[in-house]
Amino acid sequence: MARRDAIFESMKDKASPEDVARVERDLPKMNRGQVAEVWSHVQALAQMIKDPNAAWGSKAIAIGALLYLVSPIDAVPDVIPLAGLADDVGVILFAVNQLASDLRNYRRGVEEDKAEIQRQLEREKREWEERQRAADRRMKMGIALVLGAVALLVAFIVTAGQ
Repeated sequence: MARRDAIFESMKDKASPEDVARVERDLPKMNRGQVAEVWSHVQALAQMIKDPNAAWGSKAIAIGALLYLVSPIDAVPDVIPLAGLADDVGVILFAVNQLASDLRNYRRGVEEDKAEIQRQLEREKREWEERQRAADRRMKMGIALVLGAVALLVAFIVTAGQ
């Protein structure tokens, strides 16, 4: 436990943009075994590290946990059946626990952003539909005016010819 924590702390303290790129590159292949059971947490941490609005301290913890996950060098090598990914899961759960309120707020913020985008799309759709209805009304009015003018012209021609 102490060795895992020391490795994790070292990775967290040395987090860099290159580490984020490495996590993005290597993370998809880790969705297996026990890690698959906590994959939603892994994805939340991965989203957090890419968000420019997330606090750096929280990002550093998330980067440290994800680096530990993708690193072949950890307390229990990943090639050991059953136990190999257990320490990785432990680190992910530790990070999620450490970041519980940040992740909850982050996830809430992401959901609120999605909801706001959805509301904006719905407003824009209603506005577009209203513009379409107004354009249809203008077109129908224009057609009615043209037909009225044609009817008057025909009536004029008919009465003038008599």
